[in-house]
Amino acid sequence: EGPDPIVLARQLCLDRTSDFNELIRAIEQVPDLKARLMKRANSPFFRPKQPVRDLPRAVSLLGRQEVLNVLEMHQQ
Repeated sequence: EGPDPIVLARQLCLDRTSDFNELIRAIEQVPDLKARLMKRANSPFFRPKQPVRDLPRAVSLLGRQEVLNVLEMHQQ
């Protein structure tokens, strides 16, 4: 078993040179976190013209800092 996916996702967000697809894989291991990110990406603050339906698009839209913010809320 590898590292905790939440810890890994946090590390990947903090490392600006990290692989985007690795971040997506880490998040996908935590369904509740994935759901929170999808909900945030579709919120009135972020919502694009079309609803966000997949995680890579949600993470791209939110950016690493906002993903970190959601991770911090998720861990509380």
